[in-house]
Amino acid sequence: MNEADIVYQALTSLQALTGIEVAMQPVSGEADYCIELQVQESTHRFVAVVKRHIQQRMVGLVIHQLTGASQQSDHRLLITDRVSPSVGELLREQGMCYLDTAGNCYLTAGDLLVLIQGQRLRRSPGATRPIRAFNKAGLKLIFTLLQRPDRVNETYRTLATLAGVSLGAMEYIITDLEQLGYVVTVVQGRRRLKNVNDLLDKWVAGYVETLRPRLIRGTFRPLDQNWNQRWKQVELDPTRTVWGGEPAADLVTGYLKPQRFTLYTRDDLSTLMQQVRMVPDPTGSIEVLEMFWTPDHFQQEGPESQQPVAPVLIMYADLIASADTRAIETARLLYDAHLQDFQ
Repeated sequence: MNEADIVYQALTSLQALTGIEVAMQPVSGEADYCIELQVQESTHRFVAVVKRHIQQRMVGLVIHQLTGASQQSDHRLLITDRVSPSVGELLREQGMCYLDTAGNCYLTAGDLLVLIQGQRLRRSPGATRPIRAFNKAGLKLIFTLLQRPDRVNETYRTLATLAGVSLGAMEYIITDLEQLGYVVTVVQGRRRLKNVNDLLDKWVAGYVETLRPRLIRGTFRPLDQNWNQRWKQVELDPTRTVWGGEPAADLVTGYLKPQRFTLYTRDDLSTLMQQVRMVPDPTGSIEVLEMFWTPDHFQQEGPESQQPVAPVLIMYADLIASADTRAIETARLLYDAHLQDFQ
């Protein structure tokens, strides 16, 4: 189903289950649709964002985007193909309205309150070819292009080296990006990125859902009992190891005092454990991930250039992945300051 089909099916299911009269129209800006629900003599207006395949790890990103889409007089609404019970619970805890294609929903506005759970998702017949641009290799390449959009005109061999993916993957990834409208050919066969901000959002969703879980190398506990006050004293070689997530955001913004500590490294774990003074612990506060990019390939010009931290795009995605209110607020600051007009 495309986004328009999802909206149509979701509103049709809602109307069938409740008898509520609905109306919709596309809008410009961060929201996708304006939805109006007519209940007796009252009209309730929502700004809606449409997302597919919402998983628990994606709730932070959804909350961020819904917050950006809302206006002071509007209510926020997520419309998606399916909201699982666990995702629905998280959204309700954050006061976020939602509606899926089966009619499961949480709608609250003024004196309106509609909560429907347990409706089965209708499966559409047939299958479509997966979009390979957002698999592991594709996400690495998109990250490389987002860091330096002008590199879209490099040879496939150069791009494969920069992104750390196989040469054989390049053609199908670029072809998918062209079909999706993110890469266009202009004069004399040269390419350029298009709809960059939308591509950024798609990359964050794919990174959190697909790539990031595959990068996790372990969870650790610091030996320093005053770790939360002394973590900045750890000396890192930024060509080998950098902070991500909450500590990186604290170094850049000074807004968030980290509780969870993310490190990206190219070193072996034994070396890093000695350097940071930490031991394996599945409940520890330090998470170590593989540094999938090569710092030498990127000339850092943003806030990360003065600190041993991951690129802002990685920081932002890490904060979104946490689905923590504090982290999402900080993610919004990073987005507004460094990614809102991402080029």
